[in-house]
Amino acid sequence: MLTKQLIAALAVCALGICGCTSTSEPADVFTPSDPPPPPQDPPVQDAIAKSPIMAIADYAWLGTPDDATLDSYAKADIVVLDMANFWSDNTSFDLVQALKDRNPQVRVIGYVNAHDSWLNWENANSAYFREWYAATRPYWSYSTKGDTMQAWPGKVLVNILVPECRTAMIDVLADHLDAHPSRIDGLFWDHFNDALWVPDEMPGVEGEVDLDGDGIEHSDDPDEQAAYRAASDAMIVEARSRLGDGLLQIANGNRAARDPGFAALLDGTFYENFPEVGFGGDRYVQALDPGVAHNLREARSWLRTDNGGPWVILSNKFQFRFMDSATTWMSYREAEFARVMALMTDTAVAYHTEERTMWGWPEVEVNLGAPTGDVLITGQVYEREFERGKVTLTMKTGRRPVPFDFAIVQDGDTVQAFALPHHVP
Repeated sequence: MLTKQLIAALAVCALGICGCTSTSEPADVFTPSDPPPPPQDPPVQDAIAKSPIMAIADYAWLGTPDDATLDSYAKADIVVLDMANFWSDNTSFDLVQALKDRNPQVRVIGYVNAHDSWLNWENANSAYFREWYAATRPYWSYSTKGDTMQAWPGKVLVNILVPECRTAMIDVLADHLDAHPSRIDGLFWDHFNDALWVPDEMPGVEGEVDLDGDGIEHSDDPDEQAAYRAASDAMIVEARSRLGDGLLQIANGNRAARDPGFAALLDGTFYENFPEVGFGGDRYVQALDPGVAHNLREARSWLRTDNGGPWVILSNKFQFRFMDSATTWMSYREAEFARVMALMTDTAVAYHTEERTMWGWPEVEVNLGAPTGDVLITGQVYEREFERGKVTLTMKTGRRPVPFDFAIVQDGDTVQAFALPHHVP
């Protein structure tokens, strides 16, 4: 519980921010280059009329979740879960319908390996996993030394440069999309980058990635990198053609955050460990700066809007520790800063627990209603008004773990604030 003195100190700090605003140079207004069109139907409008947009990304196997777990997941606007939760022979539980019974507006998305397959899927209990393994087995990739290439220990890298490989993967998705009790709303492709990413040293693998077999490792082969990007484009286009225009496609990786042409093929993108992916240096400054070509508002405008989007998810699983004004050591989630950024940029935020990509939710819930205007920028201060409150961000280092001070006011009360070493609550 905060003391009255601490609350007073934060109030003085907030007044100081306002004072700086009124005496500075005239403010710039941060407006998106391509505002999203009106929602297509009332449920979509209801889903995005509040702020912030909340996402859940959880790569775990849930089994048969209890009612409390289902209630928790259904609070989100969009939920990304491992496909095993929907297309597994291990359960007959209809997770999609259970979530939609609780929240008809929630978008339920299934995780898909964009260019790899687990080796243990050869004899998996799930028909989906066995079929994925069998379909991709002819298209395994090999290293510069001729060794079977892996994207992760136990996860073989397949060669999406081969058109038949892409088609085989989409065949499996097509076979299962309508073969289960309820249809998922979309696919979460993991991962699409400017260049193919695998760990620098893969245990048990000799040599480096070499998709085109010319003996030059991928990281030193511009032609192969260009072919990889073209293959990524082709996979998204073919999936949309085969699986339907209404199926959401969201990509993890840095490419959609920086490449307007690729982003235009997608309904959404996932900024993993935001802002580490997509930005450099003073990353939070870049993400907000209208002068940066790929700032969050600009990158958001590149994506498709046909399916209630764009769905841009800011994810950060990390925590840091600091000693607060009461000389107490505190653990603080970096997702709290990501949520402020989401409020400023009309994007979504995902919290996590245990510094893993698993279910998480903020301890302080916020619903400011719809934004009533754009971001007002005065020097280092960013402000935005909402139907039920206001968000103020004062930029400091622009870098992790403490990039800025902030205050969130809802219904006249400061519900959350951070000004090192002070914080509310």
